[in-house]
Amino acid sequence: MTELKSENFNIWPAVFVILILKSNKIGKCFDTIEDKKKNNPFAVYVLWNDNSAILFDQEGKQLSTIYPPPTAKELKIMKYSIKLRKMFILLASGTICVYSFDQETALLEKLQRPEHIKDSDGKSINQLITTMDFATVVPPKYDCEVLQDRTLEEKEELVEDTGEENMIILGFSKGTFAFVSVEQTDKIYARFSIHRQAIVRIEEMNIRGLFISMCAEFSLNIWGFKNGNIIIYISLQTFRPVKEISFCKETMMLSFENRDSELFEMNTDPMQLEHINKEKLNEHSGIITWISSNIEAGLFITGGMDGFVKIWTSGKELVREICFPEEINSVWFLNKAWDILIGHASKVSIILAKDYKPFVIIKDQYDSFEHESKVICLICRWFRRESSRNPKISCYCEDVWENEDEGRSNNYR
Repeated sequence: MTELKSENFNIWPAVFVILILKSNKIGKCFDTIEDKKKNNPFAVYVLWNDNSAILFDQEGKQLSTIYPPPTAKELKIMKYSIKLRKMFILLASGTICVYSFDQETALLEKLQRPEHIKDSDGKSINQLITTMDFATVVPPKYDCEVLQDRTLEEKEELVEDTGEENMIILGFSKGTFAFVSVEQTDKIYARFSIHRQAIVRIEEMNIRGLFISMCAEFSLNIWGFKNGNIIIYISLQTFRPVKEISFCKETMMLSFENRDSELFEMNTDPMQLEHINKEKLNEHSGIITWISSNIEAGLFITGGMDGFVKIWTSGKELVREICFPEEINSVWFLNKAWDILIGHASKVSIILAKDYKPFVIIKDQYDSFEHESKVICLICRWFRRESSRNPKISCYCEDVWENEDEGRSNNYR
């Protein structure tokens, strides 16, 4: 059997040579909201298991290094602020660290501890921050834990979508979440409660005005604002821990800690979530460690502890499988060209789109395309053997391959 391994693709030399630590997570940094929508990052960050992080551009050039405070035990979440051009890092202790990048080593500008965040009455937060995300929506100014006499006119206050990430949404350990300004993180702008246990994930969805949140009791809510109030549009009990979640247009893929995944389609009129039954033949044999999507292409990508990266259509039809010799820590569609960024063991690899995409997709994207890539031919040969059970997936490499010399794949490592 011919396998696709990381040696077949581009590996960033700076990461591969200098760093010998296990990479935990990879993320992307964008200059503008428009770049984020187009998936055109200016930099990528890699979080290592010693809690340090390094920023690279897409050519693999190191831009900056981030070192956590000496007392930090674990870096849970990293998010780049487009508005402030600074990195926000949430520690396991619930403290948020804010870094600037004026030098090769990032500077720690601020430590925002939960007890320093206060409401309109001047009372401090008595909960840990468990998760966070940036938001373009400015919610109605309401605090569920402060007694307020709101008039009807105030209740009909319109929610503003600024188109810029002016707010941070913070999830807390007792089930509440709050919006704070990116420029004033020590003051609660609005606070709401729709969960009973710790918020484990919260983020703004790619559907305008909607958010998704999950808590420790396996409850998932999709919600937004209307007439000055918070509205829960969809509430779902998963009955088991959710490992990863990603949206591709109106389709949601969930992975669980018992290795399988489920697909749901979200209808907006009326708002409801419909489970889509799919066969489990192509599932990962290990826990799925990461899911992300390419909305423009209509593709999901998953990485697992079994060492496989799998690319799926939004209907969860398997398109490609790529085998690595170690478990996958994280995987992204890197850019608007649909290249793939993969963190695995002590390496960060890039797989170019032309080296994995079905020929039909490439042909649609480029007006003229000559089938010259030998790596693509290698992929097709391997893929036909491994996926003969799926006759719908084919490639124009078939006619080219038979005329090639044997053993040429050894030259492409």
